[in-house]
Amino acid sequence: MFKIAIFLIGICAIFIISIDTVLVRDENVIVGSDIISGRKISLKELIKNADGGDANAQNDLGLLYYRGWHVDKNYSKAIYWYMRSANQCFMKGQYNLGVAYANGRGLKKNIYKAVKWYQQAAKQGVIKAQVNLGDLYVIGHGVPKNYKEAMKWFMIGSEHNDPLATYNVAKMYSNGLGVKKDLSEAAKWYQRAVDLGSMSANNSLALLYAQGVGNLPKDRIKAVALIRSSACQGYPIAQNNLGLLYSKGNEEVPKDIVLAYVWFSVSLFNGIDNAQKSIAEIRSKMTSQELIKADELAEKYKLRHEFPLDEDDAYKSKTECRYP
Repeated sequence: MFKIAIFLIGICAIFIISIDTVLVRDENVIVGSDIISGRKISLKELIKNADGGDANAQNDLGLLYYRGWHVDKNYSKAIYWYMRSANQCFMKGQYNLGVAYANGRGLKKNIYKAVKWYQQAAKQGVIKAQVNLGDLYVIGHGVPKNYKEAMKWFMIGSEHNDPLATYNVAKMYSNGLGVKKDLSEAAKWYQRAVDLGSMSANNSLALLYAQGVGNLPKDRIKAVALIRSSACQGYPIAQNNLGLLYSKGNEEVPKDIVLAYVWFSVSLFNGIDNAQKSIAEIRSKMTSQELIKADELAEKYKLRHEFPLDEDDAYKSKTECRYP
């Protein structure tokens, strides 16, 4: 789904990897009522409410089975309750059923049925469904490729200050999909997404500052700060970028092979397979003591900076990882 492109940062020829398409919430599940977020209710009472036809409770019960929270994980039971909720036109149940069809969990994978439920949820205002639907129109999966339709859904999501929808609008301007390519407009949307806490936008905006494009001044100090923020939030591309910066070294980021090894290890852990080669190269240059230190630190960083599949694009953005 993602294309990877290689760019250069400034005059130091430090490689920056940037995703050249949009991001999608593949693995996100929406919570319906307050059952998960704090209101005390017994499982017995929840089941009773769901059996009684409460669509909200049905969605929540499906979520418990889908995630294995307070019950044994059971995708078949999750789908049963999602379907009962969705068939009552409960928008969150519709979205969650779409996610299940998209991932093939508890039923046969079917992108066309996923689209059907995403569309129903999107029309009722579920932003995550709008973003996923927009992404499918970008790549032409389950629907005809239609950049303008994709842009429509991303814009709707961005109007509600959704970080991922806003980031995707920026990517559409950056790549000229459904709109005229305009890096200045892209920079504005990236900045807005950064202000909303988007981990991916931090990395993309860093690239523009590093190159001094999009009517932005060339500012490598700001670029590095944005990459650090994105890496801290758990964005694998930025983590790999930070490893590259530490491995080469420059005025903004002093060379540090231990930290380079650490960030490459974290990016590999989070799905960047190309980091394996970088790790091997650095490992051959490290002393046994440096390697012990790096391995210990990498394990801590993996826990602290894991890619948040089940969170939105602004995960951890309001805590220690927010761009200064």
